[in-house]
Amino acid sequence: MLKLARGMFDTKLPPGVKMLQPFSEESSVKKIAVEAFPEELFSILRTLQILRGLSVGLGISHSCAEQWRPIAEEALYNAGRLTG
Repeated sequence: MLKLARGMFDTKLPPGVKMLQPFSEESSVKKIAVEAFPEELFSILRTLQILRGLSVGLGISHSCAEQWRPIAEEALYNAGRLTG
């Protein structure tokens, strides 16, 4: 699930990857059957896909996931889903 989330919600491409093919047969999105996707996350996913396309097109290696990590960890900690 972590690999799928990173692939969907990060703008930085994995090492050695020049372009993501989200609808190819090898795609993690195709391999994991998603029964439901929260509507609130759909806009975020679309925005991240646009940012990824721009960063790839401009040759920028930037990770939104790394930038947002402290915010996500704080939210999980406050919700009691992360300790330490």
